[in-house]
Amino acid sequence: MKKSSSTLKPFIAIAAIAAVALVYFALQPGSESPPASEKSVKAAEVNAPEDTAPPEPVVKEVVKADPSDATASGNYLAGRHAEAVGEPHRALDFYQYASKDAQIATANLYSRMYVLSLTQGELDTALRSLDKAENLGGAGPLGKLARAVDFMKKEKFDAVITLFKKDDGGLSRVLTPAFVAWAELGKGNASAALKIIRETKNKGKKPPAQMLHTALVLDALGEIDQAAAAYKELQKLAQLPLRAIQLMGSNLERQGHGNQAIAFYQASASGAEAEILVRQAKARIKAGTRPLLDVNTPQKGIAEAVNDLATIMLTQGSWETALALANMAVYLRPDFPAAMMVIAASMERSQHIKKANLVYETIPNTSPLSWLARQHMAANYDRLDQTDKAIATLRTIADEHPTRARPLITLGDILSRHKRYEEAAVVYTEALSRVPELKAEHWGIFYARGISYEQSKQWKKAEPDLIKALALQPNHPMVLNYLGYSWIDQGLHLKKAVSMIRKAVDLRPRDGYIVDSLGWGLYRMGNFKAAVKSMERATMLRPADPLINDHLGDALWQVGRQREARFQWQRALDLDANSDIADTLREKLKNGLKAPTPQSPPLPQ
Repeated sequence: MKKSSSTLKPFIAIAAIAAVALVYFALQPGSESPPASEKSVKAAEVNAPEDTAPPEPVVKEVVKADPSDATASGNYLAGRHAEAVGEPHRALDFYQYASKDAQIATANLYSRMYVLSLTQGELDTALRSLDKAENLGGAGPLGKLARAVDFMKKEKFDAVITLFKKDDGGLSRVLTPAFVAWAELGKGNASAALKIIRETKNKGKKPPAQMLHTALVLDALGEIDQAAAAYKELQKLAQLPLRAIQLMGSNLERQGHGNQAIAFYQASASGAEAEILVRQAKARIKAGTRPLLDVNTPQKGIAEAVNDLATIMLTQGSWETALALANMAVYLRPDFPAAMMVIAASMERSQHIKKANLVYETIPNTSPLSWLARQHMAANYDRLDQTDKAIATLRTIADEHPTRARPLITLGDILSRHKRYEEAAVVYTEALSRVPELKAEHWGIFYARGISYEQSKQWKKAEPDLIKALALQPNHPMVLNYLGYSWIDQGLHLKKAVSMIRKAVDLRPRDGYIVDSLGWGLYRMGNFKAAVKSMERATMLRPADPLINDHLGDALWQVGRQREARFQWQRALDLDANSDIADTLREKLKNGLKAPTPQSPPLPQ
């Protein structure tokens, strides 16, 4: 069955509304699947995206209470509750009052207060809680890094070096070369800094992060030519992320190679990010100016390193760790768009959508990340039921970047989710007109437009788009399922459709919607016993879906298991008494089914 539009998220919208900030990895807005059928059917999700986030957490009355009026144990419980409903600031307030009671002020409590303070960007408060936790025999994650960041901020460079003399493993080990090198640079020991950052292990191979910081340290020392050489070595090792492209291009411009920098931006960056970098470089050439050195202090150097790690943590799904690390980066460098992107993306992951948008608003228009931030904001407006604002924002972005398809794709996804399918199809068509050369990666636009046509009863337009999407991605389970189910639903190409859905099941055997599609195809071909078997498995995978339960009821009736069939129909009705199939379910419960005429000979079981 195809996935209901009420539970699907627009998937094409720029690869990953999970969006991730970009230093070593490119951040794209949350990747969501395009809305599909509402009438009967559900398509499987691409890459199992998370469900559309709910609005901001509901704040219970207890969270609004005054902690000074409660007992220590009451404050502790209120703090736990505040955390559960997504109010970390209030949780900290309650825990602070609870910690006044010696029996409650345990190492675990202080450790939790430390973590919450880190995620809120309150490093000084976090370190005080960490001290108390350690005095009671406890510990806190990222404790060494938090202290090192604080020392770096306060220019206590000897303390930083001493802290990293002991190898404690963990994440701090990854950042040891950068911390020690930048601390030595802060002390004025240029030779020591370069020796540390250039030191190689693992048979002389440097990781990309170390290569980047070699270039940054050299640039900070004024060795612009040597820094350029280090950037070129980095370019050989890995595909450069946007931040590294920005830094390397700046190095070229400061050498007086403005046109070379423009060519580098165009060749290395992509989309609107490249357009922004090129536009700014051309403006500087016209004005006869050059960019200032960006990473010109040890604090800024470490901010880069810490945010690199934050980005990696976010891509791995550790949003709380990513948020803590990105806040450390901003503590060292408040004007750091890349870190603000990680903070906002982490807030999205924790369902704090309004707070995420407030952070995105701080990204300046001069940053190449600004257009990405605005697209995140637009998607979030829609999640906050401000759909008109979301549409207006995306249309403005699309007008500002007339050659870019991405904002139009996101706009089409939003329109589809709100069942404005005819409008969505028009927008997807406009997006396709901005694609200079069709590639396999563009399958999703055809898929989304095909769904929009199918949902707006324009099958003659829908079928070619779905076939085109399948041609671009022959083994994609979503496309196989949607096209196959659409054919089955119309009694077309049944054998081929069932074969396609069998392939989709093989690719995604635990997807209840696709398994149900196979069962429904078998049902339409008269192979009721095989249909029951498939649909029973589908209900095990998706027990709360009314339509899957309805399908199973139909199949059970046809094999003579009428009592069980009525049970499934009643269950489907109980799951959603106001669904589109509710009246049909009541009719079945009253009169049962007539035996259908198979539309094709049964397939082997």
